[in-house]
Amino acid sequence: MGLLHGELTAGILTVFREVHAELRHGHPEVIYQRAMAIALADAGFSVAREVAVAVKFRGHTIGRGRLDLVVNDLVVIECKVARAIEPDHVGQLLGYLKATSHEVGLILTFGRRPDQKRVVFTHTP
Repeated sequence: MGLLHGELTAGILTVFREVHAELRHGHPEVIYQRAMAIALADAGFSVAREVAVAVKFRGHTIGRGRLDLVVNDLVVIECKVARAIEPDHVGQLLGYLKATSHEVGLILTFGRRPDQKRVVFTHTP
């Protein structure tokens, strides 16, 4: 049995490596978000940027988050400018997955060395 949305995430990671190779490091996160959106669309993916998500607590909306990118309405991408993926990055993405119907997310870091982490949250009925 393969990974949930494994083929899609593999394609996204190919685009990520291309964007990092072209832009290198040193830009703000928003530059990488925009570049990823363009490159993913050029590769034939459907991309939504800065998707608003309601954060709820005990049935009440207590705030809003923003998903950097959602690809093919299946995979959430969080772009980071960091030396390494931190536990807080994973926690943020998990929170977004819990708040939405999405189950797969990728954290992409655009540091000197590109890095990625796949995060899965399975919604139980």
